[in-house]
Amino acid sequence: MSFIELVDLIAKLVTIAVGLLTIKQHFNKKK
Repeated sequence: MSFIELVDLIAKLVTIAVGLLTIKQHFNKKK
């Protein structure tokens, strides 16, 4: 696995994590 592939994978994971946190906060505000 090359360094560029690793950076790309981390970037995708961070994007998913941020997306999930945003959705979580959005649902928490609705309650």
